[in-house]
Amino acid sequence: MSWLHWDLAPWQDDLLATTRFLTRLRREQPALRQRAFFGSRPPQDDGTVDLAWFGTDGAQMTHDAWHDPSTRTLQVLFGGAPVDADPVLVVLAGRGDDTVVTLPPPPWGSGYRLVWDSADEVPAAAPAEPVRGAVTVTARSMRVYLVDR
Repeated sequence: MSWLHWDLAPWQDDLLATTRFLTRLRREQPALRQRAFFGSRPPQDDGTVDLAWFGTDGAQMTHDAWHDPSTRTLQVLFGGAPVDADPVLVVLAGRGDDTVVTLPPPPWGSGYRLVWDSADEVPAAAPAEPVRGAVTVTARSMRVYLVDR
């Protein structure tokens, strides 16, 4: 027989809350659970695609941007149309300082509701109000936005 201490430290409670939140977010957002390979479906009527990558300027990533060693922050939009769901935008900020990021313009999205920010100790209780345009993202962090079309 052995005894295991099951009381969690505060940081462990925060980690457990975050893990539960992200697991639920993935379950509730079909755009994050697509079974078909991205890029195998034709573009939507508005020109959007299943999976799109954007730079900090909100424009789709170019070949040169992909190969630029100074590119440390990017955005990926998981299109929801193939699974009849809303799109989800993930912002990956790898720079050592806070970065201003312009969220993708229409037709990709008309508003972005922040639902998770890795810079926060625990997930927010509810999604933030929709934003458009430029936002400041904390250094070395990740954000998840629900996209309003």
